[in-house]
Amino acid sequence: MSGYGDIERKWQQKWSEAKLNEANRDDRPKFMLIFAYPGVTGYLHVGHMRGFSYVDAIGRYKRMTGYNVMFPVGAHATGNGSISLANKIRKELPEWKKDKSKDEGTIGYLLRNGCPEEKLESLTEPMNVVNFFCDVYVNEYWKRFGFLADWRRFTCTLYPDYSKFIQWQFRKLKDADMLTQKPYFAPACPNCGPVAVDASETDISKGGNAENQEYTLLKFRHGDEFLVAATLRPETLYGQVCFWVNPDVEYVRVKVGKETWIVSPEAAKKLAFQKDGIEEIGKIAGKD
Repeated sequence: MSGYGDIERKWQQKWSEAKLNEANRDDRPKFMLIFAYPGVTGYLHVGHMRGFSYVDAIGRYKRMTGYNVMFPVGAHATGNGSISLANKIRKELPEWKKDKSKDEGTIGYLLRNGCPEEKLESLTEPMNVVNFFCDVYVNEYWKRFGFLADWRRFTCTLYPDYSKFIQWQFRKLKDADMLTQKPYFAPACPNCGPVAVDASETDISKGGNAENQEYTLLKFRHGDEFLVAATLRPETLYGQVCFWVNPDVEYVRVKVGKETWIVSPEAAKKLAFQKDGIEEIGKIAGKD
């Protein structure tokens, strides 16, 4: 079996020396392809590599049929992925230092996949996470797989030139009147801001542990105001016969647009995270 590794290295070296992966200006017809950048939140798996291999195979075929193929690669680092990973490592590091035999959590995952112990301390900083995995993806995955990507063109979504490229794209879209700004609900944390939540994380039946709940607000007119309740079962409204108010708690009045709602303090706080212009204007006891 060791002979296969030797064969891989031999041909990868030949391809590299011949610069088959590099795209420079010439008279051949042009062909560009790229795969979706993986997020720098951990090691790649076989599903990643399968998809990337399709792209590499297409590029090789196009080269063989006379095209000048440009095949750049990159990594997606914007968002909270690297921040979240760095925070997990920082949290686990003190306990791991007490007992390095533990093979659990984020640190256990990193070590099992080949991360050197001496790297862990530096990975408590998000940018170090980004740089570490950019290097891992290129040198431990893509080059070892023999991909004929133009490594000179590697990019990361946090690089200044890439940010300028995105700004250019949006200016072009704006000039073409193709941009629309409107309210949009997305997973978010009051402390960290917008967060990426994979759909599988909210699917309890598949082992997900991020509970996703959708409430419907019901407004009941009370003079010039509205008593507002939340329900998970809006279809049962037709059978509703009463509206419960706790006389022992204090509610708040909030201004929502041109309306005044009476809700719990907790509801007012959550509404403020989801809707602009929520203003608390007073309090009212439940018994009143």
